[in-house]
Amino acid sequence: MTTGAPENTPQPQPNTPQPPQPHRERMSLVRWAVVILFGLLFAYDLFEALANLTGVLAVVDAENAVRASVDLDLISPPWALLVVTIVLPVAGFAIAALVGRRHSATTAALVFAAGLAVVAALTASLTALA
Repeated sequence: MTTGAPENTPQPQPNTPQPPQPHRERMSLVRWAVVILFGLLFAYDLFEALANLTGVLAVVDAENAVRASVDLDLISPPWALLVVTIVLPVAGFAIAALVGRRHSATTAALVFAAGLAVVAALTASLTALA
């Protein structure tokens, strides 16, 4: 009768490589600062689009009041352009966040800056059309 471990039980080898364990990378404080800073800049662009929406609707209402008084056809607000200028900052931030999520904080900041520039250019162009 033996009191030790059974003979057919495999013993762990000291130099056997262990399978890699999946790990989630935590965002550093710098990355959080980049995301928050650019989130605020994109939110400012969204606020501008919402303010533009209310301003354009007020101008169109005033114009329609004048047109109705002189028996002209009423005009409708440029809804498609106004809605697109509201969606652009949200979509731009989401795309920049997806593209820059696996990169360093510096590269992510550049991706966010490029996304903000694209959103600003498109918003300015669409506002000029409206």
